[in-house]
Amino acid sequence: RNVIMPHVKTIVPPLLLCCLVAFRSTAAAPEESAELWVSPLGADTNSGRREDPLASVPVALRKARELRRLDDAATRAGIHIVLRGGVYALNEPLFVRAEDSGTETSPTIIEAAPGERPVLSGALPVTGWLKVTKKVPGLSGIARRQVWAAPAPTVAGRALEIRQLWVNNRKAVRARQPNGETLDRLLVWDRPNQQAWIPTATLGRLRNPAGVEMIFHQQWEIAVCRLKTLRVEGPRACVTFQSPEGPIQFAHPWPQPVMSTNGNGPYFLANAIEFLDEPGEWYQEMPGGRIYYWPRTGEDLPRAQVLAPRLETLVQIEGTLDQPVAHLQFRQVEFDHTA
Repeated sequence: RNVIMPHVKTIVPPLLLCCLVAFRSTAAAPEESAELWVSPLGADTNSGRREDPLASVPVALRKARELRRLDDAATRAGIHIVLRGGVYALNEPLFVRAEDSGTETSPTIIEAAPGERPVLSGALPVTGWLKVTKKVPGLSGIARRQVWAAPAPTVAGRALEIRQLWVNNRKAVRARQPNGETLDRLLVWDRPNQQAWIPTATLGRLRNPAGVEMIFHQQWEIAVCRLKTLRVEGPRACVTFQSPEGPIQFAHPWPQPVMSTNGNGPYFLANAIEFLDEPGEWYQEMPGGRIYYWPRTGEDLPRAQVLAPRLETLVQIEGTLDQPVAHLQFRQVEFDHTA
């Protein structure tokens, strides 16, 4: 079955695992079709034959594009890019354009080698974990005896700033208050002054709003606003928000956070080291990038697989109305930010 891609830009998020397309092939590729083999143990200077595989999918796709441009006879029954099992770390999205299209009788197929599991990944490993032993500003004494720390992966010489962390294929929780699925409730939503009032108890030991986010659950959407200022007045605290999200949040008419006698708008706070207070939570210290994590029961960080998503997009498919991407298939290939 062929997947005819639309002419508009198509994006595959990095959090989807094996969700783009996963077709099962029951028939062997025709002998006259072109094959380009790829393996994590290959080299992009290789020929692409089974015994001499390439190392990366983008290079294989470019070679397939060149075969079609030259009208190579082997492409008349299609081009099969065959991926051996393993993880293919992407430095940038796999870009598919109209020139990569096949035809009804000569499709372009990117598929797993029989019985193997290839994964296109947009993640980087987080390594070098050490138990925290010294005092860290904001981190409680109880947490300091449980928390581990590691440097963030670097990209182009800079620490990777992350919003997600995965440990042994399980998503960790960005340090938050209150914990779990619990939400606190707004006290006042002051639209004229663009202020929100919340219970001081929500803050715990937090007094510095830098980097902290407030996540509102409102009707059919969730809003995320970075705190700008924080002022505590006894049992209540007043917060304002950074631009552009603050003015937008107060300006748009609907949905606004619910304020009623039946229960005001629910919210929680996230991304402060003061909130790192239970297993499974993590926090990244910026601008240095150091990552702190409280392991769950059974997690051995020096041996665990800890991954930080690097790419927001794994596969980008672009065509035009006149030249859409067509007759391009993925078969049994997984897409993930983890391995």
